[in-house]
Amino acid sequence: MGFKELIVKLESLFSSQAPGSLEKKSVHDFAEGRIHERYPVSYSDAITITTEKSEVYNVLNISFGGFASPLPHGNESFYSRGQRAHIEFLGDSCPALIHKVYQGPEYVGFRFEHRDEKTLVFLREIIEYLRLGATLHILRKEFLIKEFQSDSWVCLRGEGPSELSFHLDQSETTDEARFSFKSGEESYKIIFKNGVFKTQTSERPTAPQPNRHLIKIFLCVLAGLKNNVISDQLHSIYEAGKGFIANKSAS
Repeated sequence: MGFKELIVKLESLFSSQAPGSLEKKSVHDFAEGRIHERYPVSYSDAITITTEKSEVYNVLNISFGGFASPLPHGNESFYSRGQRAHIEFLGDSCPALIHKVYQGPEYVGFRFEHRDEKTLVFLREIIEYLRLGATLHILRKEFLIKEFQSDSWVCLRGEGPSELSFHLDQSETTDEARFSFKSGEESYKIIFKNGVFKTQTSERPTAPQPNRHLIKIFLCVLAGLKNNVISDQLHSIYEAGKGFIANKSAS
């Protein structure tokens, strides 16, 4: 089954869900005593945690209270004390204190020990936009303007309001994507087309250079998508954004 045929099925599946609706907490959340919603991370390298012992954890899901990760190869130890670590997200990092609370044969869970506000402030924006990505659901064609009713376009809408649209070429490769959202009274838009990023704001509709921060927000939203079919299709744009941010950081 091609991607376009699969999307038709997904449009039907998600049309019965209210745009922006979030899943309720699972029984496991309550059983483990979690008080913070955890959000899945679609791309395994989007958020990493590096400990003082140089152990690197790729984050599977994260909240203000903690995170889960696949167990790093060869790591069979279980630390009962806190460890100093760094949270790394697309070129930015923040010190943190983490405490391992669970270790199984494949996964490990940590909680954050917040001694000051620094880690909370760093996590706030990451989690805010992971959450926004989690609200995005596919829209049926009859709800779209004419431009997007072609089978070559896939459109999603979430809270905010926020909108994500992407276009497929004849080989079903994503060659264009548009994401728009609001924050307070301001509106923002990120466009990827022909391998180039552009950013717009309600104050600056035509920016001479793409805004690095807005592109990071876009990548965080992509990492928060709950639909693996969509996140896989947009992985090439995520990688292009990572390359853009890395080049900006190095310049």
